[in-house]
Amino acid sequence: MKVVLHDPDTGYLDRYLWVPKRLIDISGTKHALTYEITEKYGRQRTQLLFLWKESEHHLLVPRTFWDTSRLACRVIDCRPRAYPVVEFKSRIKLDHRLKEINGKKILMPTGESLQERSLSAMQSASGGILQLACVAGDTVLNINRAGGGFARSIARVYEALHGVKAAGRAWDMSIPTYIRSDIGGRVGLHRIQDVVFRGRKQTYEIVLEDNKRLRLTIDHEVLTPAGFVSILTGLRVGATVLTDSGQIKWGTKAASTAKKKPVYRRLHWYPSHPYAHKNGTKCGPLRGLTQTWTLEEHRAVAEATLNGLTLRTFRERCRNGRTEGLQFLDPAKYHVHHRDKNPKNNDPSNLEVMLREEHRALHQPYDEAFDYGRLVPVRIKSIEVGSIEAVYDVVCDDPFRNFVANGIVVHNCGKGKTVITLELIARGRVPALVLVDNTNLLAQWKEEAESLLDIPGGIGIFGAGKKEWKKGLVLATYHSIANWSESIPEEARRWFGIIVSDEAHHVSAPMFSKTADMFYGARYGLTATPERSDGLHVLCDGHIGPVLFKDLTPTMKPSFGFYWTGLSLNLSDPTTASKVLDINGEVHLSKLTAYNGQWPERMRVVLQAVGEAYAVGRMVLVLANSVDEVMNLASCWERPGQPLYTDIPIPTPGEVGEQMHPLELSPQEVEKVNRKIAHYEEQHKRSTNATAREQLQAALTKLRQQLKQHEVARKIDNELKRRQRTYVAQLIRDTKTAGMLSYEVPTATREKFLKERMVIFSIMKYGKEGMNCQRLDTVILSSLFSDANGLKQLIGRPTRPLPGKKTPVLLAIVDNIGPVIGMARKLMNHLRDWPHEEGGPYDPILIGFPESWRTRHKFPTTSLLFGQS
Repeated sequence: MKVVLHDPDTGYLDRYLWVPKRLIDISGTKHALTYEITEKYGRQRTQLLFLWKESEHHLLVPRTFWDTSRLACRVIDCRPRAYPVVEFKSRIKLDHRLKEINGKKILMPTGESLQERSLSAMQSASGGILQLACVAGDTVLNINRAGGGFARSIARVYEALHGVKAAGRAWDMSIPTYIRSDIGGRVGLHRIQDVVFRGRKQTYEIVLEDNKRLRLTIDHEVLTPAGFVSILTGLRVGATVLTDSGQIKWGTKAASTAKKKPVYRRLHWYPSHPYAHKNGTKCGPLRGLTQTWTLEEHRAVAEATLNGLTLRTFRERCRNGRTEGLQFLDPAKYHVHHRDKNPKNNDPSNLEVMLREEHRALHQPYDEAFDYGRLVPVRIKSIEVGSIEAVYDVVCDDPFRNFVANGIVVHNCGKGKTVITLELIARGRVPALVLVDNTNLLAQWKEEAESLLDIPGGIGIFGAGKKEWKKGLVLATYHSIANWSESIPEEARRWFGIIVSDEAHHVSAPMFSKTADMFYGARYGLTATPERSDGLHVLCDGHIGPVLFKDLTPTMKPSFGFYWTGLSLNLSDPTTASKVLDINGEVHLSKLTAYNGQWPERMRVVLQAVGEAYAVGRMVLVLANSVDEVMNLASCWERPGQPLYTDIPIPTPGEVGEQMHPLELSPQEVEKVNRKIAHYEEQHKRSTNATAREQLQAALTKLRQQLKQHEVARKIDNELKRRQRTYVAQLIRDTKTAGMLSYEVPTATREKFLKERMVIFSIMKYGKEGMNCQRLDTVILSSLFSDANGLKQLIGRPTRPLPGKKTPVLLAIVDNIGPVIGMARKLMNHLRDWPHEEGGPYDPILIGFPESWRTRHKFPTTSLLFGQS
């Protein structure tokens, strides 16, 4: 409801939070809620994203950005006070799975509490993200579709099902698609609903003793004799997992993977038979085509016997078109059963015609005659850290929630979020709206909701020409709702008490973002990848909320130390002040980072900490925001007393063959000068006034002089870069125990350093995002930051499990400089408030700090911190 008369001293809560302007720093808040987003469409383009709006007396901010209880004013909640009551009836039993025992489907407890804990987190908040596991894109699946079996990577199956870069037409979802799964103790075909993309995640590679391999996320469960277990919950080297034996082979051997499926012998020359096959494809009744057609021998024998003919006579009549008066068996209705279960024994006495349903019932549960394999136990030979890559998951039908991936049986975790959400809706008893990305997902949600809930009045569909919004449960596509944003009636905005965005990272897309603030009710998002590479996830964070529940507990819990150097800046020294202060006389962080790379006393402190960790056998990663600092630290470590990277002299104009003084211009300034030159040249051509022409010519001479000076500056810069490359190449040759990660070091060399060296000096970008090293157990932060996401990225680096690995340690270097102290305090607060489900909270250890810094844990030196095993 849009409030018409707003009291300037009162806050209001509707789709936004209306904050009185007198209470806040308006420009600062606007700045904090304005984001610079870089789009990449062939070339980079930057745009601004505004998460605020403004009225005369109020600033409107996304309601998840501000806790109303902390506002120093009265806040009126203008959202609906009550929603219509919907009497949902739920058949869901959380943390249970449907299992088949003695032919009956029974709900059995899993012994887990994932679903119940997820639901509790959602119920205790008025909105937020549910982040629930996945296998790598090149994982091979054995698929059966339209009567044919084939192997495809899970990424290719996803593309075919969703029409994304498919190597042909997109698959018709009305055609049943099957995958090999564990079906009650055997491996056979089981129907799947969908394959879903789970974003890019860290993977681990499991290698078995029979050389089967599978890359999957740390929380994706694998079938063992004791049930499903993940790496996160204890799957280790030497453990036994269950694999697919392959399909049963007919003959003397019990089982073999030599054949993909049992092959019935086929007879040729049945062109007039209405149910013959062409090229092994079941084509139904013949439609006047004169081609070579085949028929299974056992079916031909049964039909010949049914008509009182020999097989040869029956075949000749079908070949010559003399089929009048003959009876044929429709394979859609009738099957031919082998009494001794040997498909090669086609003696008429061994064959029995029966209804299709009777035949399937006769072979339950999952008889070998229908090609089912066995579960074979195999031990795990190794588990290695993989890469960060695209991962996928399969959504399976009940009752069997698993599938075979690269021959290994893994759990299907694709529908947990759907079950949790439907239970949330049922308990909420208010109208609910579920937004999905496409019509396929809409159909799947509809099928699932109808099977698990009794919904008064049925399900409303918004999309594909329908606008059934006044229902207890409405399913809609993002596109349809976004198109409705300009004309939606107020009654519809106030109808829904629960709004759920499936694959919620889509909410931040430019078109779909219109749906983010359309409704007043509690907003929830479901996604495995809440963060987007383009940074637009801030929109989802603001309008829906933060992640409410996920399980990211580190396998190895790290220790966090903060090392006080006591070093201060001598700002009374003009040289130092000019290097670290901005135009306002304040310490500039980028300048400070560059200065740290040339500060001898500080580099000695950092290298002392590195040496103490290296001395006890730790692999150390040192992170800095400056390439200068990275190279200087590496040089001091390997070549003490030698010239530093920053000692490389800047070339003079004479050294590059020029006499003119250099002038550095930015690309924008160069473009501006060129525009001016073109403009003055045009005016010079048109002008007839001698004085004006002289003035224009002088201006042109000056501008062209600037471009020549800029060219001198470019030559000097190129020569400096050449000298720097030479320095780095020599440093690489001189290193014995250390390595460097920066743009100047070739990719192959960086990978070699990570595999072989025990000390790595790296720029922050590579250390937080672009490195993969399971041996790493110690991270030293020479440059600090203050955001929790950066800390989350960093924690994952040294905490990857490895037998015999020392306790992971993260050490932050803290100088006696205002901005550095501020960042250190923020990092400590993040650690103390770290979520329990992610391994927190953490108690930071202070080393060498003054007594004014109060903490429960203080160490005199870093040796105690690094000595942990």
